Amino acid sequence: MSLRLSLLLLSTAILVWLYVRGVRSARRVPYRPAGSPPQPLPSVASTPGDLASTDHVYVTASGAGWFHGDEIRHALEAADLESGAMDIFHYHGDSTGQPLISAADMYEPGTLRIAALSDLKTRGLVLFIAPGGAGTPAQLIRLAQAVATALSARVYDANLQPIEESVLQRIREDEFPDLPGA
Repeated sequence: MSLRLSLLLLSTAILVWLYVRGVRSARRVPYRPAGSPPQPLPSVASTPGDLASTDHVYVTASGAGWFHGDEIRHALEAADLESGAMDIFHYHGDSTGQPLISAADMYEPGTLRIAALSDLKTRGLVLFIAPGGAGTPAQLIRLAQAVATALSARVYDANLQPIEESVLQRIREDEFPDLPGA
């Protein structure tokens, strides 16, 4: 085999490898908190009762939009979440102990490292009740709404179904009196 043909085959193999590697790294999978099994998508939107037992919700960009790292940081900090352990943001409430609610990029690897936030671009965040924490669904939904408002985004339930404003209003009025607007 000639040297020219060998180089051509080698360069083709490298290009194919780079292409496949790029496609795999571009594939982004929504993050699910540990112990949260995948669930089938329901045909109807969430009800207040469904949300009363949820352990995570999503905040996603509208349409084909993206969140940029600096916007995310400002929105999370405005909702009293702080960067912390595991390179994600945490809400401690009035306590200084375990986090009550945590927030991460909804796509792998899920981190929101402060040093890399200015370069981050993502389509969504996941907010979840911290494992072992004493966070409540009411706190989770309140924080998700605050972050979504700051980012001009929408809140989605654990099944990635949009949470309708009428459902959120009922939650504020009936189910969770500690939410703003109740």
